[in-house]
Amino acid sequence: MGSHRNISILFLLCGALPLSGQAADYQAAVAYVQQGQPAKAIPVLQEILKATSSDLKARNLLGIALSASGRKAEAEQQFLKALELDPHFAPVLKNLAVNELALGKYGDAGLHFSQALKSAPSDPVLHFGMGEVDYKEKRYAAAVGHYEKSGDLYLKDPQATLRYARSCVELKKPAAAAAALQRLAPAADVRAHFEAGVLLAKMEKYSDAILEFRLAQPGYPDAYEAGYNLTLACEKGGDHSGAIAAAEQLIAQGYRKAELYNLLSQAYEHADRTKDAYQALRTATQLEPHDESNYVDLMELHPEMRDSPTSPWRWSRCSSTNCRRPWRCCAAGAGSTRRTTCPPGSWARR
Repeated sequence: MGSHRNISILFLLCGALPLSGQAADYQAAVAYVQQGQPAKAIPVLQEILKATSSDLKARNLLGIALSASGRKAEAEQQFLKALELDPHFAPVLKNLAVNELALGKYGDAGLHFSQALKSAPSDPVLHFGMGEVDYKEKRYAAAVGHYEKSGDLYLKDPQATLRYARSCVELKKPAAAAAALQRLAPAADVRAHFEAGVLLAKMEKYSDAILEFRLAQPGYPDAYEAGYNLTLACEKGGDHSGAIAAAEQLIAQGYRKAELYNLLSQAYEHADRTKDAYQALRTATQLEPHDESNYVDLMELHPEMRDSPTSPWRWSRCSSTNCRRPWRCCAAGAGSTRRTTCPPGSWARR
């Protein structure tokens, strides 16, 4: 009975050989790709295709190996040749779409992802890819839908998590955006944490923004940008001691900027350290003597200085009812939160 079983297995293996003509070589190529050595698979597969150019699986695997080796334009050609053999072969459609996405061919990628989804409507990779395409094309509602159908794939990629969150912000779904950003792993790239902090600050979720800026701060390329945003998030979130500590750390590192001292003065003032606030503003006016916003704040701390003959500014009442230290969150470069200046008209040069 055992011998009959062995004969049956051998018969099935022999029956599989004509499908590619070189089954052992094909399996070797599969192993190379699975072991992360796609470059070794390429010449093996090319030899197979010289003998049997219509081998669909070998052509598809060659495209995979080329793509994994960074030769994505060549991979695209192999996937297209495979589609000529079978236009509805879902694995090729999927691999071609993923490759096109990496090449930035979003229109083509979207077309092939859509075609593949007809055969595999629950495939999480296909939904993830469509989410990426929809985000690039600014179809935010569709992007959110596909990301969510990808299972947790979008949460495993920090940049995709950010794109999902931005899409939610566009759709006015801040709770969903914040929930996704909270799942960023602490070990994620510092740039991702910084951008998450900016998004959270825009949504006025300052406590969460503070955590993200603190995760970004140690290795972020622009130490001042990270530290300033941390300071601002602390101040806006009511953590005045945290704002003071972050600002003083930047100053200890040699950063002397008027905007930083102005922000520090606000934290000092809210911590009832009026003398320190005054000194910080004095420093701000010395660093940028022509910036009227620093004088506006200085005069509010010391009204008797408004008419000082040494001041280069004359006082006039501002028509705005909410001009004192207005704030906003905006993007600068990778993104940042910054304070606006006092609206024009509050002060004029003498």
